[in-house]
This record gives sequence, structure tokens and C-alpha cells, in this order.
Amino acid sequence: MKQNDIDRESSALLSPNAMGSTSSAAALLYLLTDKDANDFQKPEDPAISVAKRNVIIMYIRDKRDQLSQKREELEKLLSEHDISDAQSMIDKISSEIQTLQAELNNAAQKNNARNISAEQ
Repeated sequence: MKQNDIDRESSALLSPNAMGSTSSAAALLYLLTDKDANDFQKPEDPAISVAKRNVIIMYIRDKRDQLSQKREELEKLLSEHDISDAQSMIDKISSEIQTLQAELNNAAQKNNARNISAEQ
């Protein structure tokens, strides 16, 4: 119970708004029966358990089928392109990137040097 709710005129066991917490009902249950509300979990119907399991199985199968289809599409796309040595292409592109990065670093250093000399 919140401290602001202590001095209200309605019952302390009723929640102040319809969408409020259920602590009042749990408190009333404890006061009347000396049992915790968490102890009252209704056992799940076996049919519901089977239905939940079947839904999960269907979801997993659907995801597996989607991933298999995506793999087939990617393999088809890969077979359409002639990539005989992927690692050498990756190395070539990486070296080009490093070269460009070095050029950018040099240009930035020159620009900084110009700005410093222009300020002096």
C-alpha cells in the first residue's frame, strides 16, 4: 500500500483505481486464509500443455524451413557468381582499404598542419 493511500476514505483493501495493482486482493487473501497468493497456482490442463508444445514445435519447424530456404537462395546466388578464391579477394580489398586509410590519415595530418600554421 502506498503512503498516500493511507488517509483515503474508501477501504484500504480496495485499489484506488480500476487498473491498479492486485496487492489488495493478495493482502485480503492472506488475512482471511493465512495463505500466500503465490501458492494458488492452478495446475495446467494437459491438453493446454500439449497444445503449447505443438505450437512451439511448429514454430521451430517453420523457422528451420525459412532458414533452409534462405540457405538455398544464398547457395544459388553464390553458384551464379564466379568466386574461385574468396580469401584472395578479401585480402585484396583489405589492402585497398588500408591504402585508402593511410591516404586519409596523411591528408588529415597535412590539413591539421596547415591549420596550425595558418593560426600562427
